[in-house]
Amino acid sequence: MGYYSDVCLVLSAKGLEDLNCRIEAMDMGIRLAVVDMLDSCDVYEAHEGESIRIWRNLKWYSWFSDVSALMGALRDMDEAGYYFLEVHEDGTNDWMGDLDNAFTPFVVHSITYTSRKPELPK
Repeated sequence: MGYYSDVCLVLSAKGLEDLNCRIEAMDMGIRLAVVDMLDSCDVYEAHEGESIRIWRNLKWYSWFSDVSALMGALRDMDEAGYYFLEVHEDGTNDWMGDLDNAFTPFVVHSITYTSRKPELPK
């Protein structure tokens, strides 16, 4: 049981580099937890130096050590390097960052995005 959210993180190439430096500076246990969380996303796509990660139906509590560490790193970053969106179970949402990105995530009833993968010929 618990409260679930959909979460989206878009990073520019510079934003990813900045985030990786901040993750490397974390204590080993927190670093591994943050890396595991980033690797556990349900959707990952990269296009022209930008990347998007989406987690669906995730317990995203600010007191979880991995969530707290990632959000702290994002808050310390240049907002032009990332875009973060959390859609809460009750329909409200929170966002941070100011990256104008090719994925253009937006809220419907969950997080969706504009895919940058080329279509296969039919």
